[in-house]
Amino acid sequence: MKIFVSGFPASGKTTLLKNIFEEFENKIKIDGFLTLEIRKNNIREGFKIFWLKNKQEFIFASKNIKTSICYAGYYLDLNALENVIDKIDLNVQLLIIDEIGKMEMLSKKFENFIKKVLNSEINLLASVHRSLINLVKGYGEIFWINKENRNMIYEKIKNKIKDLSSDEADNRKVVGSNPTPPNGRVA
Repeated sequence: MKIFVSGFPASGKTTLLKNIFEEFENKIKIDGFLTLEIRKNNIREGFKIFWLKNKQEFIFASKNIKTSICYAGYYLDLNALENVIDKIDLNVQLLIIDEIGKMEMLSKKFENFIKKVLNSEINLLASVHRSLINLVKGYGEIFWINKENRNMIYEKIKNKIKDLSSDEADNRKVVGSNPTPPNGRVA
């Protein structure tokens, strides 16, 4: 299962992924990261990466901390992103990535990580910058989110992940037992 959400800025992409994480963090094994805004006096000054597994934050983009890479007025710390990628546990029931974006794709390591995940059996929920939708086409379901439909899309995605968690629970029940095959006959 691969699910992607995209939309214009402030449409609710990160909030949707954050809410899914909070809904399922104690029900299934999840890892990944969210990219959260850093604001001061209601002005965006950068972004921090919030690593879901350990709930640690790392500054990724800042207008105030100078680095050698500048994109759209933000100085990027690609090492912060790449260090989180190196630590992400891919042996999970759900991987959350926020976001597959232009700044993140400046990291070759991130780009390769995304290609690996897209071509794997890993269950993925990711936000995708609207200009990069073609990168994920054909890998899963894409939802275009806006203020009018974001609650409905959240419910749809929540139900898909709920199915995933109940499938995992069903699989755990079978382990070590003597299940009856689907045709009802025991060999």
